[in-house]
Amino acid sequence: MPHRQEAFEVAVDRLPATARTAPDAARKSAAWKVAVATHLKSTTDVSNGWLASQLDMGTAAYVSKHVGCCSAMAVRERNGWRHSKR
Repeated sequence: MPHRQEAFEVAVDRLPATARTAPDAARKSAAWKVAVATHLKSTTDVSNGWLASQLDMGTAAYVSKHVGCCSAMAVRERNGWRHSKR
C-alpha cells in the first residue's frame, strides 16, 4: 500500500489543471477534493482527519459525509440504479 503523502501527491497531480482553478475549487466540497478523498479512502489507509487537513475540507466528519455520498452514488450507477425525481 503506498504511503499516504505519496498517494495524495500522485492523485492531485493526475487532476486536470482546470479542476483546481474552477470557480468553486476552493470550496470544502469541491468536486476535485471529494474525488481525491474518495480515491484515497479506497486505495490507502488514510484517515478522514488527515484528508480534511490536506484538502482543507473542514472536519473529519465532513470528509466522511462526502466520501460516503460519492461512494454510494458510484455503487448506484454501477448497478444501474437511477435517482427518481418526486
